[in-house]
Amino acid sequence: ISLLLENPIATLHQDEKIQSELAELVALGVVGGVIAICMILCEFYLILKASAIILMIGGVIKEIITIFIGVNFFHDHLNATNLLGCGVVFSGVVLYKITFHLQKQEEAKLRRDAAVVVRKEDMHGLLAPSSSMEEGEENGNGRHRPDSRRNQTRSVDI
Repeated sequence: ISLLLENPIATLHQDEKIQSELAELVALGVVGGVIAICMILCEFYLILKASAIILMIGGVIKEIITIFIGVNFFHDHLNATNLLGCGVVFSGVVLYKITFHLQKQEEAKLRRDAAVVVRKEDMHGLLAPSSSMEEGEENGNGRHRPDSRRNQTRSVDI
């Protein structure tokens, strides 16, 4: 009803300043929308390659940086409770990073240890004769029985 009574489209066509401001407003909206979509696609890619926790930690760091900028550039004031909260959040990020790093080191050590065990087992299997019959020994019908352990494939879950 308002569009019929007030006829804003006729007003927009009369004033060129309003038309240029409207075009600028639409352009800013489109650019902002494209940037937001690109940011969401980057977040999805980050979750795909890492985990949702990494994205959450990044969001927390972003908030800490925003608070830091607000305090230093815009002279926002933080009380003791705000400072304590920032300290708790920052220490949580640091503790997560330390835990993550230690976990990665332990996984790498377990992989190295498993690889050494597999190599030792493979060497033992290649050098030791089978228990029931020596390698190359006849099996009673004139044929040589191959070493069965040499033909086995090994798989190790790490």
